[in-house]
Amino acid sequence: MARRLLSCAEEITVLEEGATNLELIEALVKQKTFGAVIEASPPKLLTVDNVASGLLRAKNLKDFLESAPGHRAQKIVPGETPLKSLVASMKGKYVFVSEKGEVRGIATPRSLFKAFRGRASLSHVGRILTETALPVVVPNTTILGILRRMCKRKCIFAVLHSKGRVRGVISIHNVLAMLVDDEFLPKVLRNEDDYYFYATACNLELDREGIVLSSEFSKRKLVEVLSNHGYLVISRRGYLSAFYDDVSLSEYVKRLAVM
Repeated sequence: MARRLLSCAEEITVLEEGATNLELIEALVKQKTFGAVIEASPPKLLTVDNVASGLLRAKNLKDFLESAPGHRAQKIVPGETPLKSLVASMKGKYVFVSEKGEVRGIATPRSLFKAFRGRASLSHVGRILTETALPVVVPNTTILGILRRMCKRKCIFAVLHSKGRVRGVISIHNVLAMLVDDEFLPKVLRNEDDYYFYATACNLELDREGIVLSSEFSKRKLVEVLSNHGYLVISRRGYLSAFYDDVSLSEYVKRLAVM
């Protein structure tokens, strides 16, 4: 029996009508979700990528945080939709999933990969699963620089390295978490935008769970890391060997769906 989309839906953040961007960001960070619905008529649907691009375009962070999130057109698909045909024709990374007329979750590159992980192969790495070089940053890269790189590629992960050595992975959730941190938020609300935007990557918490040593890389590791974290970094003797972000994974899943 063909798998249905609802089986791949991840949880979303649900906020009441009138929620601000600040409340949205705080909820996304706390719940580590990739999408949100603001209960209104009609409901407002946003992805974490939408929040990142809105943050980058903001002329004043205080005004942005205190305002309501803008409406973004999103693709909503019934949960009973067969996966294969949907994924093969997807144009973006995300699809909001509905059941009985209500949005119940969001399908992400990570969750969709889980549905097709049985088709994954080590021989795909570097060929069908293609690496990226754009969202790679160094310790003195500013938050503004990180956001620009992420928004340019429409990704939510970046690798931090120092002289080629992998320090960790920055997610958009790490970037947003710093904005609402007790050190930064009060200053931003006093219109000190530069205190946040020109802070550097050194201030961010880093993820390391998706980093795999080349000597330990296997099909099991490939499937495990992409299924759990939605990105993959391969490190050779501590140095960056390859980076596969969520955009890489999204394109890979589309290829797997038609195999």
